[in-house]
Amino acid sequence: MMKWISDNLVLVLGMSLPLLLMLVFAGVRAVNAHNVAPPAHAILLAPAYGRGYDLNIDDSGKLSIKLQSRAAHMPAVPPRTEIGLFTPETGEWRHFTLQSDKPPAPDRDIKINTPPELAALRFTADKTAPDGYKFSTARSNGNLIVDIFGTSRYGRHTLTNGRRTIHIPESQGIGSPYKFIGWVIPE
Repeated sequence: MMKWISDNLVLVLGMSLPLLLMLVFAGVRAVNAHNVAPPAHAILLAPAYGRGYDLNIDDSGKLSIKLQSRAAHMPAVPPRTEIGLFTPETGEWRHFTLQSDKPPAPDRDIKINTPPELAALRFTADKTAPDGYKFSTARSNGNLIVDIFGTSRYGRHTLTNGRRTIHIPESQGIGSPYKFIGWVIPE
């Protein structure tokens, strides 16, 4: 074996040095990602297709919910939708159902009561959380074959801060893709 290695030293070095270099780069990237603090703020997300609900954060940081005025083609039945609060520290979802008591009006928006648990929180609509994380949707799956021939339409939702990326798992209650509403901030 040693004779073969000494006879083919250029071949052995040509194969092992690129692999060693890849390991060094992967290690540096892992160390950089490990040095970024984990996310500290929960994020409020809604289905991108909100079924007629308009969710906004006012200047005081409170969530306001309105059922938008009904277009001529919409049914007069009040739509039902789910919104979710994702906590990255634990990876858990909390779901909240939105449904109006009244059908959508053709000429005006209807204010909906905010669920009590969400009414007690303060939010910011800034795209960047106070700890530096950003919500984004990656359109690529990271795999060339899946990107070319795959059937995924929406991509993956992530929280990113520098080199650290946290993938948001699919929620059973909220339809994907998600729409960013806001970050939970301390009072």
